[in-house]
Amino acid sequence: MDILETGLKWAGLEQLMECIKDPNTGQVLPIHFDNKTGHPCVPGLMPSSEHVDFSKASSTLRHLHREWSQEGNVERSACFKPLTEYLKDHFKDIPRREWHKIRILNPGCGLGRFVFDLACMGFEAEGCEISYHMLIGSMHMMNFVARAEQYQIHPFALQGTNHLTHANRVRHIKVPDIYPRDELMEAANYSAVPGSERLGISSGDFSVVYKQEEYMGRYDVVATIFFLDTAKNPLSYIETVANCLKPGGIWMNLGPLKWHFEPWEHAKREEHHTHSTSADVIDNNHEDYGIANPGVVLLAEEDILTLLAKYGFEMLKYEGIEAHPTGYIHDQRSMETNMFFPSFWVAKKITSSTEIGLK
Repeated sequence: MDILETGLKWAGLEQLMECIKDPNTGQVLPIHFDNKTGHPCVPGLMPSSEHVDFSKASSTLRHLHREWSQEGNVERSACFKPLTEYLKDHFKDIPRREWHKIRILNPGCGLGRFVFDLACMGFEAEGCEISYHMLIGSMHMMNFVARAEQYQIHPFALQGTNHLTHANRVRHIKVPDIYPRDELMEAANYSAVPGSERLGISSGDFSVVYKQEEYMGRYDVVATIFFLDTAKNPLSYIETVANCLKPGGIWMNLGPLKWHFEPWEHAKREEHHTHSTSADVIDNNHEDYGIANPGVVLLAEEDILTLLAKYGFEMLKYEGIEAHPTGYIHDQRSMETNMFFPSFWVAKKITSSTEIGLK
């Protein structure tokens, strides 16, 4: 309910909170079920939620487990550490107090933990996210919590399969594992610029927003984690990264290629009302509609690496599938193993933005 209140305030609709509180006690009214749809609803807020909303809310809870709990650090470390270690080495000749001059963009930032960690390291960090569920969740975690482990969530309660015990299914996880405000204040001791001035998250479709001229050559680093396969057309992502990176800037990528818009995979998500974070479609009048464009391009990794060279990138580092096996929003106590074997690579942009394109 706190995250809902944050979202309503962000949207300028905080007066709606009065609709779901008892006018006499100020207590939040219980959730009821709509007689027509059978869906839970809150008095005063109509219409009742659809299945897709519950799917996204459930996904947000599991991402809270991944990004903002102690237990989730297993996955975070596997996915974040290769990139942060590379950054430390790549910029080792620049004093840490000057890392605020280095701009890093993290598309598909989810609930913002990696962006937050980058800011704590001293970098100027910007995330981009298309899901409003994730945007509001990250906003609340980083700006409105009062202490570490303030909340108890039950991230796997709505997931009914492969549990050894009922207690495992309904167990609680405490979030966040840290108090973000304290962490940023501590990080200020190592930077010439306060962390709050080096941290931001924008909303929108990455391949629409960051392909615009105003972002050309703006970033020193683009860092993508479990993101590349959210593209309908990966060429659009490559073009967008090439546009917003400075000449000499680097693109770090860690992830598999489980294409989210593969026709049968997408149909399966539609059938079960589950959608990936980046599958929210937004309306706009831009000539490039990003993930709203028709058509799907499904490539193997060797195709991606070939295209990188065509778009003016030089490979600096490549680690294959044996290096960083990891789950993703996975219940470690489940009877099912959800394991990915992502590659990790770093590519340097060696051409100017005006020279970019297929030759």
